[in-house]
Amino acid sequence: MKQHRRLKSAYKDREASGSRSHHRQSMLKIGSAVATSENPNLSRLFEKIYCSNRRVNATAIDIDSIVDERRPTFTEEELMELFLARSADLGVPPLPTMQARFLDVARKLCLNRKVTFTEMNLGSHFATELASLLQRGPHRFCKLDLRKNVLSDTGVKILMQQIARSKSIAYLNLASNELTNEGMTAIFEGLRENQSVVSLDVSTIEGVARNRVSAGAIEALKVLLEEN
Repeated sequence: MKQHRRLKSAYKDREASGSRSHHRQSMLKIGSAVATSENPNLSRLFEKIYCSNRRVNATAIDIDSIVDERRPTFTEEELMELFLARSADLGVPPLPTMQARFLDVARKLCLNRKVTFTEMNLGSHFATELASLLQRGPHRFCKLDLRKNVLSDTGVKILMQQIARSKSIAYLNLASNELTNEGMTAIFEGLRENQSVVSLDVSTIEGVARNRVSAGAIEALKVLLEEN
């Protein structure tokens, strides 16, 4: 089914946020990452970009719909693997109190194929473990919200190797993760292969763990837009 794909700047209001038409609207949000670029025309560029794209079998996921069931996204064993990876990122032993807090948050937020870990100082160890789970079940997740962490270029490059192959992830939020041109390029190049992501956020939130983009990544974005 041919879907209407709309890419727009974070500076514009989400005009169609309340729309429930049969066309899936997608958005690329770069936010202050655009503002930090040396190219003064970029913000205008993103405001003007409109294109159509054939997204192959995104499994018709409506990630905004209300789901009565509350099915855990992860098993308890998988949550423990993720917790140990986070402890490695923090450079601290896996203390029982930290484990209890992590598991409590994960059980509440990671439901119905959604992955939500925000503001948890997650780094490349966590990214590696999550990428491993993606590899084992490439179509089990529909949403990845990892904003305001410290994944860095290293972690994002690891994740994008698996996200590129996914046919079920529709929403990807990597805002404020200390990304540079290298990480941004990995995202845009990975999405050239991906056929399901319709919402991407790589902006910077409140100046925290800033994401930055420059000419090299913009060229990768240009190719992505031309091909999709």
